[in-house]
Amino acid sequence: MHNKPFRQLTSLCFFCLTTITVMAQNNTKSPYSRFGIGDLAFQGFSIQSSMSQSGSAFRRGGYINPLNPASYNSLVRTVYETGALFENGTISSSGQSQYFRNASYGYLALGMPVMKKIGWGASFGLQPVSHVGYNISNYLFTGSNNILTQTSYTGRGGLSKFYMGHSFKLWSCNCFDTLEKPFQKHELNGGFNVNYMYGQMKIGKSAYFGDTTFTTNNYKEDRTRYIGDVTFDLGLQYVYRPTDTRSLTIGATYAPTRTLAGNQVVFARTVYPGYYDRDRDTLLYTETANKPALKLPAAWGLGAVYQRQGLGKDLNDKKKQNELILTFDIKGQDWRKYSIFGRQDSLRNSFSVSAGAAFTPLTDLNVRKKRLAKVEYRAGLRFTQTNLQLNGEPIAEYGMSVGAGVPLKIRKTRDNSAFILSKINLSVEYFKRGTLNGSLLQENHLRFTLGITFEDEWFQKWKFD
Repeated sequence: MHNKPFRQLTSLCFFCLTTITVMAQNNTKSPYSRFGIGDLAFQGFSIQSSMSQSGSAFRRGGYINPLNPASYNSLVRTVYETGALFENGTISSSGQSQYFRNASYGYLALGMPVMKKIGWGASFGLQPVSHVGYNISNYLFTGSNNILTQTSYTGRGGLSKFYMGHSFKLWSCNCFDTLEKPFQKHELNGGFNVNYMYGQMKIGKSAYFGDTTFTTNNYKEDRTRYIGDVTFDLGLQYVYRPTDTRSLTIGATYAPTRTLAGNQVVFARTVYPGYYDRDRDTLLYTETANKPALKLPAAWGLGAVYQRQGLGKDLNDKKKQNELILTFDIKGQDWRKYSIFGRQDSLRNSFSVSAGAAFTPLTDLNVRKKRLAKVEYRAGLRFTQTNLQLNGEPIAEYGMSVGAGVPLKIRKTRDNSAFILSKINLSVEYFKRGTLNGSLLQENHLRFTLGITFEDEWFQKWKFD
């Protein structure tokens, strides 16, 4: 008897338990996370990060692509992906600079083919949506007596989501043309994600007055916002294959305007003059929004991927041994329609453009040597016009990334072919955000993403070794 079903069940249980224990973590120290729902987390995994966050049209048999749910039916076997983020950098003003460092769990996901004959694939997982983490203090002279006032703003928390998605082959057609182009294949895939978005954001502000007469009360206020509701998003992917080794994929995604339920607990108090924490009067109440607590505006994405796959047969022809992938994405979101408990933050529409490439020198996994040639090398560039405009200055991001997919273990199948059982995906991204104009801040980030991918033939009945 084969012991693989037991290992499959053990691995699945481990995945579920690990998913339950992962909570939303604070993964930012950016003052810009004060606005909106905070710093928006990238919704892709390490392989998409290494190609500068492009992937709306990306579909490969050994990777999960949550950026477009229409890609799930490209999975050949069951795939489990997990990753962690490490980040450091500087936050600079016109006169000083501060160093920061963050680390957090990145994502967990499981994807599998459900019914290959009809092109049905599925995936579910857990990943962050946004991060809030800031501590800002201002010192100003106010009033007719020029009282020195310290105003502080703090925030931490963020949103996460658990998603479950399915994709289906909607249409396919094999067409025969001339002898020079004897085979053409067209394929249309569609999919959807159902998400449960949840989390909490703790927002605080305080004002302390340097009144030498000790007659002015100080003030402190803390707001804890709880969000939890169901959302969904849609995706399409059209694949054109002029030959067995070349393909062009066009992808589109759309997330309609989402309204989420929630409430916030407000704890406000006045503090005796001359003290920082001696409360004089307190007020505690819970506010449940009559209208939706959080309104997330609609988001869209368009992308294209060109793939040239090596045949893996003729070792003397290098052109038939390597694989090339080129990606291009544009995305946008109408943040002017954003609101949280009636507050809009005066955000503007966001827009991003990204392009990436991946190259594998040797695709024949049966070749025992040349391990470095089997590594997939990746790179990309991106530009993002964020949803912020402060003091008349638009806040933009410029980023570049490199990465690699390193196979750890290769398994041969019963038909003498081979696939990568496990691999490590490394991504390094440098991006700059903000400006020093208008007394604003400029941030320099160096982000490392470490991803691990396992692929195996789960959920199949085996009778003999």
